[in-house]
Amino acid sequence: TSVFEPGWITSHNVHQHEAGGFDAVVRVIPEGGQITSDGSSMMVSSANSVLLLARIDYLKTNDAANLSRLRQSLAGVSKTYDELLKPHAAELSKRFNRGDAVEPGASAGTGEKKK
Repeated sequence: TSVFEPGWITSHNVHQHEAGGFDAVVRVIPEGGQITSDGSSMMVSSANSVLLLARIDYLKTNDAANLSRLRQSLAGVSKTYDELLKPHAAELSKRFNRGDAVEPGASAGTGEKKK
């Protein structure tokens, strides 16, 4: 079930044939402009940009309070996109820049450049 409120999209999803499911929350933060919602959709108009913050949590049980916890965790975020991106990019850089890269023109096994 998904619900659209100004600034928020929440979704509680329960597996049909077993316990559990997942909850998802998206916080919609426009820079300028305005948000309108009718409960089943949302529209952002006249914004310079829109920042979307999302959290997903997989459930082993059908915990109805989980959506509230996810929403509270996003409500407390007051950083800008650039402030959020910097530590995220640094962490990804550590993970993806491990190991030796093969330079263009290098032979397959030794790393020596072809002449």
